[in-house]
Amino acid sequence: MSYALDAVRACPQIEEIVLVVVPEDVERARRTLLRPRERQSELAVAGREERQASVAAALAEVSPTTDLVLVHDGARPFVKPDLIRRCLEAASAHGAAVAALPATDTLKEVGRDRVVSTTLDRSRIWLVQTPQAFRREILVEAHQSAARGSVTSTDDAYLVERLGYPVHIVRGDPDNIKITTAQDLAIAEAILRGQREEGLKGADLSGSQ
Repeated sequence: MSYALDAVRACPQIEEIVLVVVPEDVERARRTLLRPRERQSELAVAGREERQASVAAALAEVSPTTDLVLVHDGARPFVKPDLIRRCLEAASAHGAAVAALPATDTLKEVGRDRVVSTTLDRSRIWLVQTPQAFRREILVEAHQSAARGSVTSTDDAYLVERLGYPVHIVRGDPDNIKITTAQDLAIAEAILRGQREEGLKGADLSGSQ
């Protein structure tokens, strides 16, 4: 999570950070993770059982004068400031934007009996990541509407889409993986090694000039 926080902090467009953690970790997060500065305010709030409710809890803490809100999963530690910037710029222009990558595998829709019902057009399929960025009033409306209609989703963009708002795609980053399994951890370690090696190469080049 600290890697993602550092990337968010590096973005001059970000003025507020609301960190959502499990309830028992709120005080520890306030002591060890938050670093409020003159340019940015930071606070930690208790998450809920469902992701959607956790986002709503964070959204309730966002200043009402905020124009844009960025939602990012701490389980994606390798997000880069440039991707955050591009998502915010797209949301400013279009109202809603999500990072995503085009599908590279063949995709098939399968019925409950595990029999293929159709092959999807891969050229139209994108795999969604976070960050996702929205005009604040659009995201607030989407969450309020979902709560009234007892609609649940693990994707904030879907809540916006169901209200008819267009969601713009921003090309994501292959390194921006979500860590949920032991295999993901192995991939994350490889990404870290690659980043460290690139950093060392950059330091060598700087020293040789």
